[in-house]
Amino acid sequence: MRERRSRMPAAFALIIALAAAAVIGRLTAPRADAPPTPGPAQAATPPGLGATRMVAGVPVGYARTREGAVAAMAAYGQALADPRVEINDRRRTEVAAAVGTARYARSLQNAEAGFAAMRDGPVGQALGRGARAVFLAVPVAYRVLSFDGSRAVIVSWSVAIAASDTGIEPRAGWDTTTTTAVWEHGDWKVDQAENRPGPVPAQDDDPSSAAAFIRGLEGMRALHHVP
Repeated sequence: MRERRSRMPAAFALIIALAAAAVIGRLTAPRADAPPTPGPAQAATPPGLGATRMVAGVPVGYARTREGAVAAMAAYGQALADPRVEINDRRRTEVAAAVGTARYARSLQNAEAGFAAMRDGPVGQALGRGARAVFLAVPVAYRVLSFDGSRAVIVSWSVAIAASDTGIEPRAGWDTTTTTAVWEHGDWKVDQAENRPGPVPAQDDDPSSAAAFIRGLEGMRALHHVP
């Protein structure tokens, strides 16, 4: 089978490397004029790794170091992997402008049809008023392929989990993502991100029902990963 490469996430895949976002419980899809959604993307970063200010609800301003580049990609992934951002054109544009280069922002604009399909499909329904859903994306491992102070290439292996009581049966998608970050205007910015599926571990257990899955995770929060 030909390997899939994509800059557009599936309903339960990551946009960029090192994403760590969780939305668990009863959700309401944001209006086009809604303020930035508080949540995991605003978590503090340990001293020395950056995050000196907030832009569009996302921590930005990272150290020009190898660790700073990884921390930046982790925080940006938290914001971009949130389905409430993915399906909201205004929020997605704001976040992309805050964390990405002009080229990266254009790549998301070119994928608007895919985001619209997400909004009109099971993901959008799961974010409807009164719906119960889980969207959880967690990095498992990463490696810095190259770093020279102006450009960093980071590859990560991550799992994204989704379930809802509106038609998304519990599922896990494993992806390897290669992200290129560049130092621009005094901060790290996402310039390119490419996903490919896998590697996928074997699954021996019987899957839970959506109701049992959501009930079992209710009240839990995502762990935040830093280098």
